[in-house]
Amino acid sequence: MEKEKELRFVVSNYQEGRLDPEKAKMEFRRAHSSSASYTKVLAWALPVAAALVFSILFWNHWKNSWTEYGDASTKSEVMLSDGTQVSLSEGSLLKLQPHLNPRKVVVEGRAYFQVARDEAHPFEVFLEGKGYVKVLGTKFEVLTGERPEVNVTEGKVFFAEKPGSEGLVLVKGMSAVLEDELPALSFVYEDAALEAVLEDLGSYFGRTLHCDAAGRRLTASFRADSLENIIAAIEAALDLTIELD
Repeated sequence: MEKEKELRFVVSNYQEGRLDPEKAKMEFRRAHSSSASYTKVLAWALPVAAALVFSILFWNHWKNSWTEYGDASTKSEVMLSDGTQVSLSEGSLLKLQPHLNPRKVVVEGRAYFQVARDEAHPFEVFLEGKGYVKVLGTKFEVLTGERPEVNVTEGKVFFAEKPGSEGLVLVKGMSAVLEDELPALSFVYEDAALEAVLEDLGSYFGRTLHCDAAGRRLTASFRADSLENIIAAIEAALDLTIELD
């Protein structure tokens, strides 16, 4: 059979006066040898290429995957890998990519954070729609929607529309609502000791406030545009006098 192939190859390539049987056979064998080598290379390369494509697809899927927490009908308690605790109201959603950054999360709805302190790795919260919070370690609540809101119960946070934009530093007892592109600041207190309220206000405005506040408690919300207006509101609500240095 092989001899017949060689003969047909020689005859088909015959030119009068130029027939060289040995050369013709060598050309035939070289052509078939190259084809066989190509087939072998192709048989090896195809599985490798397929494995490479699969690996790339798997990597992209893994890199872009999200872990989600939340329940439509009940509250959820979540403990993140860095020790941060998150309480989600019913219908709220928390999602993150722990394999990329366990201290960067996205929230939709209402969530209360108790962030584990890590000065080398700030904790970031992106509010669904718009709103951005950055902290080192503190306790605060966020609420998404048309007017995103942040309420701080311990420590301090930075609140802005998005990373890199102008924002506010909020401390304990302070709250802010995102209006247009800037947070509007307010102080929110619920059954708080008046001594602590005056200390917070003094710290924020850089003043010292005095009064006979022993045993007095306050539930109120104040816009932080004027210390004098806040003092007047407290005096009227509790029927007392506050001195300002």
